[in-house]
Amino acid sequence: KFDFTLMSWSNYNIVTNSIRTSSNTEYFSQRSNFRVNFYLWEFLVLQSELSHQYYSGLSSAYNKNYFQWNAYIGFKMFNKSGELRFSGYDLLNQNNAISRNVSDIYIEDTKSNVLQRFYMLSFIYTFKNFGLKN
Repeated sequence: KFDFTLMSWSNYNIVTNSIRTSSNTEYFSQRSNFRVNFYLWEFLVLQSELSHQYYSGLSSAYNKNYFQWNAYIGFKMFNKSGELRFSGYDLLNQNNAISRNVSDIYIEDTKSNVLQRFYMLSFIYTFKNFGLKN
């Protein structure tokens, strides 16, 4: 009736340029994620997911430390083959897309536009067996 997932991954990068030593740099990024599912009764599902993103060594103009929280409540139906789900994404409104590009002549930190907080109502149906008999 309850399960969870906890994970984390890190990247440490060392950039060495033999021609332009002023471009030498080091940077670090880490992403951690915690997801929990609650199965209430036979038909109600709650899920919450919290992610943390951390960057070190990037330009000072970037938000280097932020959280993203997604959650949903789902109602199982049709013998658990269907689910009506209400979801909320980026509930803390902190989503960012930061990246670093390294070339022979420059280092560039970029921030891309990403979809911010939104809500969605969806219906999911899973087809099983496709009429095949065992």
